Amino acid sequence: MNLNPIKVSVVVLAYNHEPFLRQALDGVLGQLVDFDYEVIVGEDCSTDQTRRIVRDYEQRYPALLKPIYHPHNVGMGANFHACLQACQGQYIALLEGDDYWTSPLKLQRQVAWLDQHPDFTICFHPVLDHYEDGSRPDAAPHRFKQDVYTFDDFLTPIYTIVSTSATMLRNVRPTWPAWLFTVKPIDFSLVLLYTELGKAKLLPEVMSAYRIHAGGIWSGTPRYLNIKSFLLMYRQLWLHYAATSHGPKLRRHLFDLYLTTANVYANSGLPAEARDLLREALRLEPARYLTDVPALLGAGLRLARSLARHQRAPGRAVAGQVYPLA
Repeated sequence: MNLNPIKVSVVVLAYNHEPFLRQALDGVLGQLVDFDYEVIVGEDCSTDQTRRIVRDYEQRYPALLKPIYHPHNVGMGANFHACLQACQGQYIALLEGDDYWTSPLKLQRQVAWLDQHPDFTICFHPVLDHYEDGSRPDAAPHRFKQDVYTFDDFLTPIYTIVSTSATMLRNVRPTWPAWLFTVKPIDFSLVLLYTELGKAKLLPEVMSAYRIHAGGIWSGTPRYLNIKSFLLMYRQLWLHYAATSHGPKLRRHLFDLYLTTANVYANSGLPAEARDLLREALRLEPARYLTDVPALLGAGLRLARSLARHQRAPGRAVAGQVYPLA
């Protein structure tokens, strides 16, 4: 069989993934394909035996594995950036070391679609949520309304429906904005940047699993910190596109996101955090629209009630002093 030049670069991000990494790498190396691919493993100076596992696989698969061993911990963003820069494939498939692929035909099917549709820059699929502690049965929770998505479809500030382990990108973006590798989650911004260049295709079959466990970079982080991270990430997106035709829509979504989160914090008895969020919303100056007045008044009322409850319970922590937004 004649194999093509490197068709796909598989990026595996590994940090303290000792219990999971072998399953992740086995799923990548067990792909049934009719093309060449490479596996870029970014090992971010783990404190467990993750690096030893990567070296073991490197010795067993020297033609496929191309590890990047960071001499010190650089963080997920810098690790991801280094891996992207090392990719030589026509397409880039993504995987975090604690997740895994469930189909040996994943790469073949995604490549087949992108080969036949040059106007698409992303191909993805549904993902199984796997609870490592067994507290819930495995399930694919996202319900997709369509199978083709554009830039505008991904503007709405909801948790990204394109999971990292499901994503294959066309390797067409020569430069990246520096802020991309400082935000969390990176994948939401990545999808927007790519759908600026082409459409995204959803394949129907579940072909990977997202592992939910205490050490997960998202699932293992307290919810209030994830909310803060998402807000800061979305603000960077707005600043990136502020001078373009996308700016007003992103600004509007950011206002809604600030306001919704302010309501959540106020109702949760965190008035200081709610006040900061409401101030951020007002700084965007969308209140010139009459439709915003009831929402702003409602948020202000909930904040006042939260402050009153907080004053009656002085022993409670002031959230804004513990984890401010800026």
